[in-house]
Amino acid sequence: MQDIEGNVAPGFEAVRTAFNENFKTRREVGAACSVFFNGRCVVNLWGGSRDPSGEAPWLENTLVPVFSSTTGMASFCLALAHSLGLVDYREPVAKYWPEFAAGGKQDIEVGELMSHRAGLCALRLMPIPI
Repeated sequence: MQDIEGNVAPGFEAVRTAFNENFKTRREVGAACSVFFNGRCVVNLWGGSRDPSGEAPWLENTLVPVFSSTTGMASFCLALAHSLGLVDYREPVAKYWPEFAAGGKQDIEVGELMSHRAGLCALRLMPIPI
C-alpha cells in the first residue's frame, strides 16, 4: 500500500489518523476523503490503490462513482423524526411538504415514499441551459 497523501488543517489531524486506520485494520484498498468546514477545505486525503491487485495507485484526481450519498443520512434523519413523534409514516407526505401534493401525489404516504413504493419512477427531463 502506498502512503496516505494529502493534507489536513490544524485541529483535523484525527481524520488523518482514522483514514489511515482504515488501511491498517479494516482492509481498505483505496480511498479519498475531503471535508469542507465553513467553506474551507480542511481535509484532503487519498491513498491506497485503484484496483484490488495494488498495481494502480490512488491519485489525487482518481474518479469514483458516488451513488445516493445522502440517502442514508436522509433516512436516518427521518427515522429520528419519527422516533420523536414529529413524522408519522402513515400520513401523506403533503402533510409535511404541501407542495409535494402537486401532480396527483396528494395521497402518497411517507412510508410509501421511503420504501420506494410510491410509483415515482422518473423525473421529468428538464432542458439544461447552456
